[in-house]
Amino acid sequence: MQVSCLTICVVIWFSTHLASSQTIKHPLFSPNNQSEQLTTRKRVAIIGAGLAGATASYYLHDSIRELHDIDITIFESSLKIGGRIKSVKYRGRTIEIGAPAASTHDWCFLRAMKDVVLAPKEPDWDWKFHIMRTVGVWNGAGFVSTGPHEPRCSTWWELMKMVWREGRTAWLLRKVSLPHWVEVGKLMWKYGLSPWTFERATLSDLKTWDSFGADLCSRQTHTFGSLNSELRRAGLPGEVLGSAGSYFRSLNLSAAFLNEVIEPYARARFGQNLENVRGFAAEIAYREFFSRSVAVSDGNYRLVDRLITLSRAHLNLNSRIKEIRNGHSKRYSLLSESHSAENTVVEQWEEFDAVVIATPLQLGGIVFDGSLNIKLPLEPSPPFLERHITHFVSEHYPSPNFFNLSSSTHLPNSILTTANNSNIPDIFNIDSIGNVVRIDRAYCPSPWLGEPDDCDATISEGIFRIISSDTIDNQILFKMIGSPSDFEFPFLHRQVWPFVTPAYVNHLLPIDDVELAPSLYYTGGGDDLFSSLEMSCRMGFNVGVKAFFDLDDALR
Repeated sequence: MQVSCLTICVVIWFSTHLASSQTIKHPLFSPNNQSEQLTTRKRVAIIGAGLAGATASYYLHDSIRELHDIDITIFESSLKIGGRIKSVKYRGRTIEIGAPAASTHDWCFLRAMKDVVLAPKEPDWDWKFHIMRTVGVWNGAGFVSTGPHEPRCSTWWELMKMVWREGRTAWLLRKVSLPHWVEVGKLMWKYGLSPWTFERATLSDLKTWDSFGADLCSRQTHTFGSLNSELRRAGLPGEVLGSAGSYFRSLNLSAAFLNEVIEPYARARFGQNLENVRGFAAEIAYREFFSRSVAVSDGNYRLVDRLITLSRAHLNLNSRIKEIRNGHSKRYSLLSESHSAENTVVEQWEEFDAVVIATPLQLGGIVFDGSLNIKLPLEPSPPFLERHITHFVSEHYPSPNFFNLSSSTHLPNSILTTANNSNIPDIFNIDSIGNVVRIDRAYCPSPWLGEPDDCDATISEGIFRIISSDTIDNQILFKMIGSPSDFEFPFLHRQVWPFVTPAYVNHLLPIDDVELAPSLYYTGGGDDLFSSLEMSCRMGFNVGVKAFFDLDDALR
């Protein structure tokens, strides 16, 4: 009896000891410790699914994925991603109805394409068949200048490399224009030394701009917390950040050269005259017009989609952020408002360790709790002007009569305008951006029993883009192409962009800091400096890497 009792006591003691030892060896299975593990997993919210938000999401995930687990959530108020990027299809042809394409000088856009393995768009058929494109500047009465609109070689050496690679066809078939200095020489014949002075200033200023946001030796690790500090690091002089009109006059450029050559390109790019754009922005507009454009094959929309997909972010469409306040278990608490399929409004609070605002504060409508120490400007930012973009397809090309010219006048492919062109609404640019060839069998009998070439017709349609200050209605389009009022456009799309460019130049950047509060980042400060896809990409790249450094330090 005593032995059996002793045996039972020993068994109970071993069982208790074994159970206690198992609890100590597996602490993660307790509910309390499991919640602790979930709270240590870092969460980042990105507000806006445009190029800036997508770039920030991708480079944050790409930098941190090998070191830590992270959850990225993107909130987009619209039903689609892309922001200012919009791509549509017409008869198999991709038309970019949003922001213009990038150029070969835009290192961030090109890097993003390369990193996510997206191919560039193939050259148009007129490039393949060596058809020379032309550009003209219209002042309301006639064309004050016309010339080739082709990507230019900057030096004779660059032209020789093209001939060496492609043979004599690069020269004989005019696959590239003459070196840019040849065009400068032609302009000097008419405008004196102004083209030479402008060219030298542009080369110097834009060399520094190209290094903005990039450490060319180690781009992976370079970040900046202040726009002004980054401008100083890049070496961009203060004068070129002011009004382009004032800056160019200080260089003693002639009024005729500014009005007939430089300003039309700024108007086509920004819809603004020289007095209301920054000096380096006007220089970029002129350079971009003669640079090789770069777009993603099948649409720039694919770049945003690919960046978000590879970042493994949770995408919440039709969901906007209403309020940001201090969090409890994490740094910030966000109130989101979304619409369900039943059209009911759903509000939800979520907490995040870091927040990236990748949409303009003027459009976001975000309320910041008073307890947050936000670095917002004391003075409001300049109002931003809206621009109207009209795309249409027609077998009828623009008529010279619309421009008060004789019917026999051959119009250039791209038409720019001066500030005194007397158009109402003000038309900044009319551009032929491509062609579509289709087979029309509308007059073939049914059932069709003849030969293939008996009744069909080959129709060439032009794709055109108009940038204007107000709506271009159908009556203006009918007059522009010289067609009757009952003409039906096979494709017609109008888009109003409310946040394109500031109404005037603010010499002090309204929002200089990239980090508005600890771990609360803003990408939109660069829009007051230069609004473009490239600027959005650079700001998103900077914020993504900067957020990685901050989160990595917190986790170590």
